[in-house]
Amino acid sequence: MSGWLSTLRSELVSAVKTFVIALVVLVLFHDLAFEPFWIPSGSMYPTLMVGDYIFVSKYSYGYSRNSFSLGDLLPDNFFGDGRYLTSEQPVSRGDVVVFEVPGGDPEEPGWVRRLLGLPGKESTTYVKRVIGLPGDRIQVRSGLLHINDVAVRRERVGEGEALLSGGVFRRRYTEYVETLPDGFQHPIWELTDGDSTPPFDVPEGHYFMMGDNRDNSQDSRALFGAVPLEQIIGPSRVIFFSRDTSEPFWKVWLWAGDIRFSRLFMRTE
Repeated sequence: MSGWLSTLRSELVSAVKTFVIALVVLVLFHDLAFEPFWIPSGSMYPTLMVGDYIFVSKYSYGYSRNSFSLGDLLPDNFFGDGRYLTSEQPVSRGDVVVFEVPGGDPEEPGWVRRLLGLPGKESTTYVKRVIGLPGDRIQVRSGLLHINDVAVRRERVGEGEALLSGGVFRRRYTEYVETLPDGFQHPIWELTDGDSTPPFDVPEGHYFMMGDNRDNSQDSRALFGAVPLEQIIGPSRVIFFSRDTSEPFWKVWLWAGDIRFSRLFMRTE
């Protein structure tokens, strides 16, 4: 074999090895440490905005099938009771969490979309706030959240106007700071105080999720009910990137005009 062919083969082998090592490191970081997710809707305003990119901590709650890109290929009882390396009370009231609910588009390549922070093929991915813990009773009465039949305190801090329903309708909202029973405070938006729900008893091993944009959120109140622990991927920790646009991420030449610099590296609480 001539010298240049030998050199070319050596360089190709080296390049393939480098690519494989980089891919393995990426998957391990993605599946064991932090996973990126893109926020496509306004259900968590004002905490999370459309176009935010967040990192979700994979190790905080331990690991389940939903922690991994190829988790759909694992048997249901792979982790026994649902999670591995978990603490006694891994999920706290007030946490902003990402989780999966069964059901989705079977035509979408699940593992590729999970690597990119998009919903997987056999489930739909949501980001909401943990409001109810196992054993709690949750109810909304005339727009006011009640936990275990006690009204949750909230303080009005302002009002404003926002585009909702896919940017079509402009609605006025009132912003409150809500104080949960353990003292945790977070902002919420309310469009109206006319909504009420039946009482909901949270089963053991489940959590009740609500969006901070209370009148513009599909959550445990009606859509999917309480969420089992094993379906929770992890808590959101930080906004690592944010763009005020619906243009695709790969159009890097548009970044300079639509990056929200004030939101970069904000903690999500």
